[in-house]
Amino acid sequence: PGRITACVIDLGVHRLSALTPDLHADFAGCQVILVLPSALQCRAGLLPALQSDAQLSPSFFDAPGAQLALQPRLPATPPPIFPPVTLMFISPHKLGLVYDKLSQGAADRALTLFCATARDVLAQAGVYECQEFEGAMMVASHTPRAAAEAALRLQLRLLVSNQWPPCPAMRSSRAVMMSATRRESW
Repeated sequence: PGRITACVIDLGVHRLSALTPDLHADFAGCQVILVLPSALQCRAGLLPALQSDAQLSPSFFDAPGAQLALQPRLPATPPPIFPPVTLMFISPHKLGLVYDKLSQGAADRALTLFCATARDVLAQAGVYECQEFEGAMMVASHTPRAAAEAALRLQLRLLVSNQWPPCPAMRSSRAVMMSATRRESW
């Protein structure tokens, strides 16, 4: 009584130059969170898309089955039947070896490049990043085929990337990072 519960929805990271005109060149993005009273959560999917310069990371609404999660239910009705989702796990192979062979800064740059490359490929493939920790990512897709295609695209991008730093030590880390994705069975 007297309390209102809230629904918190991640709208992703966006570049919003209108809010940060002075910082735009150095400002990577802004995490946008929508907070609604729980009674209004079913209306969240009806809101217009955020007008930003660019969406830099996926939002809750990009996840498979997200719209069903917000639909209202009467107390006696069964929960919604969500569509099948394929989970895939990717991570830099032998990341510890990369950190052992390179300086901390070079290894951090290699990991940052791996994560940026993976996120770019996943976004292009329509695959949703659920979470990431130290380069290990859990991602969801609508089908096993989409997951496999995203994994192959990532392998190809890592193999042909010209963004790896030119120093000799990084070449050895590139060899390790090129074989960086492991597809777990689903």
